[in-house]
Amino acid sequence: MVQGLSLIRVLQAGCLYRYGPPARTGLGHAPLAAAIGLALSCGSSPAGPAPTPQPQNQPPSVTAIEIEPARIELNEEVVVRAIVQDAETPPGSLLYEWSSDGGTFTGEGASVTWRPPADAATPADFPLRLTVRERYGPPNAQQEHRVTASSAPVRVHDSPTELREMSLKFLELFADSDKSPEECLVDFSDSCRGKESEREDIEDNRTYFDIRSASFEFDDLRILDDRLSARMAVECEFRSRYRACPPEDPGCVVGSTQEVKGFCLLTAVYENGRWWLCDSAFDPEEAPMPAPLRFFGKR
Repeated sequence: MVQGLSLIRVLQAGCLYRYGPPARTGLGHAPLAAAIGLALSCGSSPAGPAPTPQPQNQPPSVTAIEIEPARIELNEEVVVRAIVQDAETPPGSLLYEWSSDGGTFTGEGASVTWRPPADAATPADFPLRLTVRERYGPPNAQQEHRVTASSAPVRVHDSPTELREMSLKFLELFADSDKSPEECLVDFSDSCRGKESEREDIEDNRTYFDIRSASFEFDDLRILDDRLSARMAVECEFRSRYRACPPEDPGCVVGSTQEVKGFCLLTAVYENGRWWLCDSAFDPEEAPMPAPLRFFGKR
């Protein structure tokens, strides 16, 4: 008899059989399954709570690349430091790969030094690039994040060469009487009052003289400690012919020639990432006569 049986649950072959007391109906005995209180369900057993999903590994973040100093000479180097954050891996355990379009890095990790190539044409800008790598996951199935970033460019100069070449370029343009004042002053800073004074000198020179030959020998260079100004001296010699006679030179003969020797003295300023000429004057070997004064200006 199945009547009076307590609830029995049997799991067999993936099906759950549930036995219990017979159901009472007004129609007498119900069908067998109902009479014995059989409930049948097949399939998987009731599932437990779903596992909590693991957060995905986040890539590193390069928040800054610091450079000190940002402007250097060819024979100098800069200190470069990356500031990196990562949610899972300490910055010291990440992999750092530094690169640039030239030069050499010394050291490893987030802080290194960089020296520009010795043969770089200057002035030049060199951005420094960084790739940060993070390896994560089990040893037999490792994955990797790669994040790249670039620094602000390092400004590189060979100031002695740049100042020497700029000084000689100006004097060679000045010594060509076919060159206009605008062409001669191409490397003068607009912020210097000497530019307009030099323009007047060149205009006077073109009016009264035709320079037939000139020679120059760079003599001295001094860059001030702040690296924002410099002074140059060039030994100069000019041979010229009178086109017209200056008012202050009554003994002048049009068509005659004169020779002057001395030092061309120039100054320079550093502005907007480069050197510019600022002023020019002439220091003659002998006491200047009126014609040399007109030739080089009265400053």
